[in-house]
Amino acid sequence: MKGYHIYFIFIKLLIITQIIAVIMKKQTKKSDLFILSDTAFKLSAGIYLIVFFLVQPIPGLDFGDLLILRFSGVVILFDIDYSGLIKVLSKYSPWLSKRLSPLEKLQELQSP
Repeated sequence: MKGYHIYFIFIKLLIITQIIAVIMKKQTKKSDLFILSDTAFKLSAGIYLIVFFLVQPIPGLDFGDLLILRFSGVVILFDIDYSGLIKVLSKYSPWLSKRLSPLEKLQELQSP
């Protein structure tokens, strides 16, 4: 098993634990841990989709199909709650939150 397999299994277990905690009302979707784990999962999955289909040639897939798969990674990256992430980071790392403040503009573009 490769390192990224173990990483994605760990992230998946973390997300499942978070979802169970939300369902059992032990935690909310706005809690810091949920926002951080959700962001980690979406960043990982989105970047993986983009990079994997750029690097790995897959026989039988047309160029258009590869574009759709790469674009799905971009859509996952746009689905991240950047404003919630900035709020969580400002609590624990004000220096990092100031550096990532342009992400709030991206969040404003997402909301109608």
